[in-house]
Amino acid sequence: QYEPGEKPVVRSLRDYDKAVAKITVGEKPFDVVLRPEVRLIAADVSENRTILFSPSGPLTRDELDLLETLGDSDALCNALTLETMLPGKKVETGASWTIPEGRWQLLLGLDSVRQAESTAKLVEVRDNQARIEFSADVHGSIHGSKTAVQVVGRCLFDTTSGTIVWAGAVVNEQRESNMIENAFAVSARVQWKCEPLDISERLAKFDPGTLTFPPNDDQAALLLQPEGKPWQLVHDRRWYLVEDSPDLVVLRFLDSGDYLAQCNIYRGKGGSENITLATFKEQVRLLLGDNLKQWISESENEAGGGFKLFRVAAVGDEQGLPVQWIYYLLTTPRDERFVFLFSAQEDLSERLGEADQALVAGFALLEPGETAAKEKPTASR
Repeated sequence: QYEPGEKPVVRSLRDYDKAVAKITVGEKPFDVVLRPEVRLIAADVSENRTILFSPSGPLTRDELDLLETLGDSDALCNALTLETMLPGKKVETGASWTIPEGRWQLLLGLDSVRQAESTAKLVEVRDNQARIEFSADVHGSIHGSKTAVQVVGRCLFDTTSGTIVWAGAVVNEQRESNMIENAFAVSARVQWKCEPLDISERLAKFDPGTLTFPPNDDQAALLLQPEGKPWQLVHDRRWYLVEDSPDLVVLRFLDSGDYLAQCNIYRGKGGSENITLATFKEQVRLLLGDNLKQWISESENEAGGGFKLFRVAAVGDEQGLPVQWIYYLLTTPRDERFVFLFSAQEDLSERLGEADQALVAGFALLEPGETAAKEKPTASR
């Protein structure tokens, strides 16, 4: 257990035998399934946040959302984090205590907590199991929007093993809209049960010495596989997909709840002409028109394997706001062309750092005839 002012640090590695969610958006049902190759999941709990990742390779956003919904991060019933609400000292039956506000940031996966009124009570101890009831009314923010969460739940703490072996709760949330999702209200019942397992073959074969806590950038990255597209993208998890249409993929970059940038990815027109940096820059100039005020930089690089990458950056104004644009053109040996357009308010561009370069570096073509698997409907985001 943890003292009220202490920030918990917990690490674990789990083997998921099965993880599936059946979801309906509008009238369109679909399944989200954790791929077999990433069913080893590591969790790093520290500094009032939980990071989930697979040491076997990048998760998709859908898989990460699935795991969090199952109770590993923003859902309350989480074996790693729920113990942080325990009193941190011996208490008598019938005693109550207040759960620190900061703990609810961790328990609910919020970016911040503005106000939290909560209480927990040791109701009884029977057969070496302590029954604890808890409730909370939490107001905070996530993804840059306000949210209000009400929680009523209970758990069983095994006094012999020193762990919580069962928990259940009713969670009601009202969240305002933000740059990556519409406003919504949701009511959920969640519960989990913890039982000992003799052996896990995957865990037995895995070398824990290869894990890094907290995860490095490569381990924390996510995999985007847009529906029907001949490419995939390994990206920083601060990029969120907001549109996946036949001709356009749009991602937005959120850092600590602040919206910093947008990236549009679309397929350019192929052709027999040999495009140069000068011709690409001229195309960008025509696109920006009178909004363009100044060029910042330009570059041309051989990306290996017959790929060529052009980059131009400029500043100007759009609807009265100072904006920075970064255009990339990637040409491939198959005579395909892909355009990446990054846009950010000029005063926020420094916080973006080299996120644009990292995103483009994570782009990869699939084999001819292969397209990415069906993704979750964009309407749910």
